[in-house]
Amino acid sequence: MKDPKNKFSINLPLKGIVQAVTDLPDPVFAEKMMGDGVAIDPIDNVLYAPFAGQITQIHNSHHAVTLQQGDVELLMHIGLDTVALKGRGFELHVAEGDQVEQGQPLITFDADVIARECVSVQSAVVITSGQEITPVTPLGSVQTDLNQVVFTVPSSNDPQGTFAPVQDTAVEPTGPAITGSIKIPNATGLHARPAARLAVEVRKADAKVTFTVNGKTCSGSSVTGIMSLKTKLGDTLEIEAVGPDAQQVVADVIAAVKAGLGEEITSFSEAPQQEVEEEAPLLQVKSGEEGVLIGFTASPGRAIGKLVKHNKALPEVTRESIGAAEERAAFKASVKSSIADLQSIIDRLTKNGQEELAEVFNAHIELLSDPELSEKPLADIAKGQGAAWSWKLAYEAQAETLAKMDDPLLAGRAADVRDIGLRVLKKLLGVDDGGEILEEGTILLQEDITPSEIVALDLTKIVGLCTTHAALPLTQLSSRAPTICLILSTLKTP
Repeated sequence: MKDPKNKFSINLPLKGIVQAVTDLPDPVFAEKMMGDGVAIDPIDNVLYAPFAGQITQIHNSHHAVTLQQGDVELLMHIGLDTVALKGRGFELHVAEGDQVEQGQPLITFDADVIARECVSVQSAVVITSGQEITPVTPLGSVQTDLNQVVFTVPSSNDPQGTFAPVQDTAVEPTGPAITGSIKIPNATGLHARPAARLAVEVRKADAKVTFTVNGKTCSGSSVTGIMSLKTKLGDTLEIEAVGPDAQQVVADVIAAVKAGLGEEITSFSEAPQQEVEEEAPLLQVKSGEEGVLIGFTASPGRAIGKLVKHNKALPEVTRESIGAAEERAAFKASVKSSIADLQSIIDRLTKNGQEELAEVFNAHIELLSDPELSEKPLADIAKGQGAAWSWKLAYEAQAETLAKMDDPLLAGRAADVRDIGLRVLKKLLGVDDGGEILEEGTILLQEDITPSEIVALDLTKIVGLCTTHAALPLTQLSSRAPTICLILSTLKTP
């Protein structure tokens, strides 16, 4: 056995079945082009840091992250072909440059989305710094303990675990610099698979190769370096090589990139982009006439009726707690009651042949059943805060995080989180929505509206609806009301 000081342990980063990396249905990983390692078939949806170190790279699609400590660099790649999801189904908990501790959550992912739309959920955990691994965990075993060592690698890391960049001690080649360039034809840029194939091509040559894209430079033999360029379709890869094989390797790299590096190539326009003149907005936000509000329709139709402003103001929410046990019981009862209400809506919609609408509320039940959403409020309740206060902070923070995401599908879930959040909050505050009496021919005016509120509209009384803020449900559920608009056009204010 080697001296323990020369061994570095890689703990379990993902709960699941530990497998040989050669079992992965992807030659880049199976043939160890990226490096030695293991595969994990996950039974959980969170990727954790397998050791303390620095996050040196996160792929633009959020499906892969690189962690480094000293001379050990580890790539964790969730699923296969997940780059095509472009971030959908992944939630980052860290950023590039962060120092993390062993066991710290890095990424939460939607395993169902990956299984449905990608090649496999099987994930690769590989050493990209070149060391060979010594397996510790039996292959084929199910592992759930994050302190379990999966494999070790030889390392000169100091026992304090301080971060030190890898030193390159290779002899610098000499000679004239040979250059070339090629536009990247890969739809998702040079992610893990094409980056590995490109690095293999470079390593065949007796030459020092560097790549530059959009001002960023890396070593041509480094897979993670190539990935760190964060390239996209149509970017120009600039190549510089020095050494005996410089001329040949530049030609080989251009040919390999042009062929797609194992992926189908995508056409792109060579024409320079034309500057677009900024046009005046088609929709005015203010009217020149006093007492007139300008808006636009969210669903077709015309409605004439009496305008009724609906005030959705809730009682003040305070931190005050009547006791941790009582607040916890109230919170759990409110969640349980909300799920029961949602199930009643689903049953009614299904009975009426509105299965598509019912799916919205099935998603709400899934959100409310997610233990992670309840984890934070329950922890705050245990610290002495009121259930309503704790829940409001938790669901608003979650909604805000989703709303800021680049992916429109994930951002759209913010409205669903706010909907279920408001539903539970009303129960905690003792607010009853069922007591309002409306006349026939009512046009309802309110700040915004949730999916639950649209489905609950009494269409025997309400002929139109207008809101002062745009909301996701208007496009999803607009068929529920004859006319929905964002501030009713030419509406005379009283």
